[in-house]
Amino acid sequence: MATTPLCLHTWGSDLKYHIHAHCLITFGGLTESAILEWKWPKRKNKLAKYRKICSTFREVFLNGLEKLMTNGLVTYHESFEEIFKNMATHA
Repeated sequence: MATTPLCLHTWGSDLKYHIHAHCLITFGGLTESAILEWKWPKRKNKLAKYRKICSTFREVFLNGLEKLMTNGLVTYHESFEEIFKNMATHA
């Protein structure tokens, strides 16, 4: 299984509040078979369309964040609903 290094930033280069993430994604990955082999992606120049990667990451991240906040494992000065609403207006 491949790992993806990810860095969560809360500030932009101008030091204004700007939550965003940087991550490195490998071009391909290891198979899950008994003999590990490198598997290249089906697309010639990219893993997936940029917008698809963004929307999938956003969906997975927000679902996880909502579960953590609902279970009290993450606290923030805004409710999840407020965060979601604010993200929707800035998307």
